[in-house]
Amino acid sequence: QRVLQKCCVQDTGQSGGGGSGSAGGGSVVQNDNNPSAGGGGNVVGSGNQTAPADQSPPPPSQDLTDVRNLVLQNLEAVHSSQQHLLQLWHHKKLKLDQCFQLRLFEQDCEKMFEWICHNRDVFLLNYVEIGHTYQLAKQLQEEHQHFAMSSMNVYVNINRILSVASRLIDGGHYAASHIRSVASRLDRAWKDFAAGLDERTAVLALSVIFHHKAEQYVENVPAWKQASEGGNIPSEIVMLENSIHQHQSLYEAMCQAYTEVHSTSKKLLYQLDHLVQVCNQPGSDKKHGDSKKYENRPGGNPAADYSEGASHVLAVIHQILNHHRALEQKWHAKKIKLHQRLALRLFQEDVKQVLDWLANHGEVFIRKNTGIGRNLQKARVYQKSHEHFENVAQENDIFVKNIFSMT
Repeated sequence: QRVLQKCCVQDTGQSGGGGSGSAGGGSVVQNDNNPSAGGGGNVVGSGNQTAPADQSPPPPSQDLTDVRNLVLQNLEAVHSSQQHLLQLWHHKKLKLDQCFQLRLFEQDCEKMFEWICHNRDVFLLNYVEIGHTYQLAKQLQEEHQHFAMSSMNVYVNINRILSVASRLIDGGHYAASHIRSVASRLDRAWKDFAAGLDERTAVLALSVIFHHKAEQYVENVPAWKQASEGGNIPSEIVMLENSIHQHQSLYEAMCQAYTEVHSTSKKLLYQLDHLVQVCNQPGSDKKHGDSKKYENRPGGNPAADYSEGASHVLAVIHQILNHHRALEQKWHAKKIKLHQRLALRLFQEDVKQVLDWLANHGEVFIRKNTGIGRNLQKARVYQKSHEHFENVAQENDIFVKNIFSMT
């Protein structure tokens, strides 16, 4: 800008004499108090001297025009270079910011991967342990619930990291494909881990129910055994019928308890097998060298892991089955006695009814009704009475034949 200003001043202040002023060949711009320096050049001042009004400024020289054009070109080049440098600076700043964001994202993902791997190892140490009693199963369930709750708190961080990944990808990050890949691995690793937690939760819930019902069944065995044994069998028909009804209710209660234990055991065995399959799938969160660690960990063999919990369940079921078979034998024996006693009492009652009819009605009717009637009306009355007696006697005869057939 100073060079252009100087050139413009020389263009407007040069005299028509044509001689060069100073040693440099150009006009000198100075004020009134300074003398002119060497040479025969004109002095342009700011004092009382003024140029003639009718004198027009001479045209600029070619050298000054070239200088001015060169300066303008250089200025334009500098301006273009400045804009280009600003673009490069902004581009690099954006890339550095994205690189910093990428490193933070990778660091957070690495922490989550390490947490999942560590807690997966801890989880897999006893993931098929279901407890051998109701109290132990309940304790394992409570411990797992605390572990699952703390794990779900970590999911908040994982969800935040996945949200950051989505924002970086949507913002046009230069490593969008890499971020998408890492986020996908993290999401898959967490889902696999969460699936194992859910399967473990279901297994422990079934284990608690199974052991609770199994222990209840075993506790009821002595009472059921005592009720199924012979004991005192009543003689009255009403009491026998009530005893048979109670005996049938006892069998239904025993079968219901056994069915609940057996069905729960089948669900538990299926869930155990499914849990082993889920937890032994190749984990996407395993890093370099982690495969050996997973292979050498306790319980790394799916078949061994399954048999560890399944053998206990089968042992309990076999114990329950033996109790149930023994109870069924005793129950059937008492059932036969009750029904035989009831059949005997019913037979005795039927025989007594027939004998009572014969003694109180049959023989008495025959002894009393020996006449044939002295007139037609009386004879018809005797005839109808005798026909009614024959019908009753015939019914009793059929009843007696049925009694004989039942015996």
